Amino acid sequence: MLLVLLYSSSAYADKKATPQAMAVINSLNSSDAKTQSYGGYSIARFYYNSKTVALKKLNRTGVVNKGGFIQVNRLGDYNGQCVSFVKAMANFGDTTNVWRPSTRVGDGYIPVGTVVATFVGNNYKGKPTAHTGIYIGSRDGAMWILDQNWDPHHPTGTVGYMTMHAIKFGVRHKAGDGDRGNAYSYYVVK
Repeated sequence: MLLVLLYSSSAYADKKATPQAMAVINSLNSSDAKTQSYGGYSIARFYYNSKTVALKKLNRTGVVNKGGFIQVNRLGDYNGQCVSFVKAMANFGDTTNVWRPSTRVGDGYIPVGTVVATFVGNNYKGKPTAHTGIYIGSRDGAMWILDQNWDPHHPTGTVGYMTMHAIKFGVRHKAGDGDRGNAYSYYVVK
């Protein structure tokens, strides 16, 4: 019994967006976002509107109207950052130094709504090329992700908008190389 309790504790469980966050995500459609093309894929930047502003009802979450687009933050974290976004959507406060990789994107079943991040070995490297978001699915040689602070024209991610887009599967390194532009560098966060 104790082993089951330890294994199921939040410290070892895969991180997932809350049911409330997923309800908002599932309510969104193309009229809730501005879509642009890049590299054969599209990126949807979500508007600050009556649907997306509902995310402020999540525990310890703040939303910002950033030029007509939404930014979602965990209160007390760095505004506009990808880490602040997933902490708000999944309602957890763990610092990234305790994040550990679980299943690699592309290597097994990952439920929609699961938090994924780039890892180098067993560590999330919080540098400008590191990234995290909410897994939406995989198809056509790419992973689809809901995130914040991603723009193909700003590779260091200085924009801070909630977006949904594809990340292509690239070179499959043995333990991931932390490249935010390669879906094989992403793992489920536990």
